[in-house]
Amino acid sequence: MRQTHALGQPCSVRPRRRHSRSDACPTVRSRQDSTTSWARSWQRRSTAYYDDDWRRAAEALDLGLLLVTFSRIAGQDAGQEGQGAIAERAGADAVELLLRRLGDESSRPELATAPLIIWGHSAGGQLGSRIASVLSQRTIAFIHYHTNGGVREGQRALYRIPALLFVGGKDAAADAGLAEGAWRAGRLAGAPWTFATEPDADHGNPAHLRQANDLLIPWMTAVVRLRMSPDEASLRPVSERDGWAGQHRTREVSPYAMLIEPRADVSWLPDEASARAWQTVTGRRK
Repeated sequence: MRQTHALGQPCSVRPRRRHSRSDACPTVRSRQDSTTSWARSWQRRSTAYYDDDWRRAAEALDLGLLLVTFSRIAGQDAGQEGQGAIAERAGADAVELLLRRLGDESSRPELATAPLIIWGHSAGGQLGSRIASVLSQRTIAFIHYHTNGGVREGQRALYRIPALLFVGGKDAAADAGLAEGAWRAGRLAGAPWTFATEPDADHGNPAHLRQANDLLIPWMTAVVRLRMSPDEASLRPVSERDGWAGQHRTREVSPYAMLIEPRADVSWLPDEASARAWQTVTGRRK
């Protein structure tokens, strides 16, 4: 039986396949037994988690969707940096605890070590990348949707993880410049990261989120295939030269091996399909 788990707000994980498919999980919505993707909450009733395109993609990729909600885990007197440090470790611990408990309660012990795709909107993206830095050995990729920066100095483990950073051209709540600066720093270090501006998107419109799926889904599909080893027991490293490149100045795309532009001016893309999608989404106007 295939299953998708619904717990509190979005997480994505990839448990290894079991030979028996008769096990059922509690609070099941009907799909999968291989990847559980972790994502933070979407501000409007977790639109992403319930999105039909996400669910079709999850079924095609053997992904499960886990919705996780976090409340405040540090007092106001901890300060912004102190709260961030606490969230980084405590958030990672919480995700691992949830997956262990879910695995125990559903007789699916492989969930305890399943690989993750982490998606987050706004401040949820910051928390998501902090958790990814702690759980880097099991993170397939992380995705920021309209997030301020979100990658701190010292989170070097993230530079080995594919990332997709969306910003909105009409987003008054998140600073696209901070996000672009974080992306450029990663690219200068050779990180396999994609930066995509949705020209007409604001901060929290579900319609813009659905439009972003035109890039998100082919990008995620290609990254899962690049990262998962044949036995699904480990994650393969990604070489930027094995992918494609999107030039921000001209919006032209090409195999990365043909690239002559500086890294900091070019998005890495996992394959040609995602590169063409990047062209479409970043060039879209009303």
